[in-house]
Amino acid sequence: MNMKLNNPTQTRAKRLLSIDTPEERHELEKTRLHFAFLSGIERIMDKQNISREELAQRIGTSTGYLTELFRGTKSLNFDVLAKIKIALDVDFRVDVVE
Repeated sequence: MNMKLNNPTQTRAKRLLSIDTPEERHELEKTRLHFAFLSGIERIMDKQNISREELAQRIGTSTGYLTELFRGTKSLNFDVLAKIKIALDVDFRVDVVE
């Protein structure tokens, strides 16, 4: 018996995975860049054994703000990235590729 499932969860998943408008593409790219940077930052933090609380103190912000950054509810900006770069003594590479 071949049963084709088309339940609300599958419909929602298909909708979430489809990119139909320029706005959706923008949102996807913004999110991808955000989490790519934060993933690298988290790797360095783990390597240096630095907690979010300690990083927050080093960059002069709250742990709650960093948590929001890592959850994606707040957006990264160059000011915060510069502070993190200095606090962790790392460098970021940004490259434009055609």
